[in-house]
Amino acid sequence: MIARTLRPTFTVAQVIASWPATATAFSRYGMACVGCTMASFDTLAEVAATYRQDLEAWLEELSFLAGVPFRIDREATRRDASKLERPHRSKGGR
Repeated sequence: MIARTLRPTFTVAQVIASWPATATAFSRYGMACVGCTMASFDTLAEVAATYRQDLEAWLEELSFLAGVPFRIDREATRRDASKLERPHRSKGGR
């Protein structure tokens, strides 16, 4: 998958596979996403919420590294916000 736009609904695995340069950003923020078994399931929006990152700022950095613009579907983000407030598995939450 090589998309022309980065979206919060993309999984971590999709983003890293499409734009390998983005892997450095996950590490820089102390995110255990690179190599995590949940990378194929967790979306960028879920990761941003789990690690308490501003979604728009996070996507802006990732899109800069990927060399593509980003797009946020604000309605979908609001609708799914309750699903995003959960502890991340790799941080000890169950």
